[in-house]
Amino acid sequence: MRRIKTGLIGVGLLGSMRLDDMIERIPEAEVVAICDVDESRVKEKAAAYNIPSYYLDYSEMLRDPQIEAVVISNSTNMHCRTICAAAKEGKHIFCEKPVAVNKEELDEIGSCLSKHSDIKFQIGFTKRYETAHMHIKHAIGNGSIGTPVMVKCVAREAMGPVDEYLQRAASNLGVIFDMAIHDIDLALWYLGCEVESLYAMGGVFGAEEVRRIGDVDNYTIVIKFKNDAMAILDGSRNPDVSQLRQVEVFGTHGVMELKLEGENILNTESVESAVHHKLSGGVNIVYEKFRSAYTNELAAFIHSVPDGGPGEFKDIPLPPGFTDASRALELTIDANRSIFENRLITY
Repeated sequence: MRRIKTGLIGVGLLGSMRLDDMIERIPEAEVVAICDVDESRVKEKAAAYNIPSYYLDYSEMLRDPQIEAVVISNSTNMHCRTICAAAKEGKHIFCEKPVAVNKEELDEIGSCLSKHSDIKFQIGFTKRYETAHMHIKHAIGNGSIGTPVMVKCVAREAMGPVDEYLQRAASNLGVIFDMAIHDIDLALWYLGCEVESLYAMGGVFGAEEVRRIGDVDNYTIVIKFKNDAMAILDGSRNPDVSQLRQVEVFGTHGVMELKLEGENILNTESVESAVHHKLSGGVNIVYEKFRSAYTNELAAFIHSVPDGGPGEFKDIPLPPGFTDASRALELTIDANRSIFENRLITY
């Protein structure tokens, strides 16, 4: 087995989890360098994991010729320039969502990647690698519920301390970009069809401070697809709300339902059968609930690099690439615009 020499950019909360996965759970990855703007943090991580090199400047790290692949976990407003810099250095790229903050940056990334067609690029759409969502996708694919006609997603998260949330919101672009984008991607993935129109509504109900930064804490997004299928995506991020994730996919012959609230329960109902799968879960923290999904999606990236796999993760889905990232982000940008302009957007 050849190990892929990998660099990590950003060792904050999510980046630290990516680092732990590559060191402890993905033997095909060999972390040879890490980078972060916080010198004390990056030095501490390098020492703790015995990583040969650490950097404060990602451009300097990307010039290291031994690095084959990079994992980009820095702040969202840095993703575009980091992706383009990595592409110019010929590195394979995994980037957290969203890849950009607007459509202009999205076009810039597309242009950079088009000049380096041999580069593997993957976006961090974690839900695609969660066991229950993979089960639903498989059931749709094998016709268990007939033709899918409606996807309904409900997402509830505790905001946590308001001051800390406001600091994070400055870099994650707000609740639609940080939270709704995952369910937008799920709807696109499940239904596999182009979008005809989108309308979104939102408001501030839990913390008035959210309004002052130009964001909402509750939203509903309605999407009409060109095959007449529909999606309704409902989300809430308030200071004291309990964790909840719920997905229903209605088909012409049955329904798939996922409810994650203290326990991850997948319920499959159709005219022929009823199957109940109880999955692991129960911790009221998003990262903990989907922990294996984070590992699986990063493993998929490492294995997509030439000679990097497949290893023990051979059965995981194909990685979502730039087209998936672009489609989901365009709808996310438009959903945010629809809320604040109170308008239907057609395609």
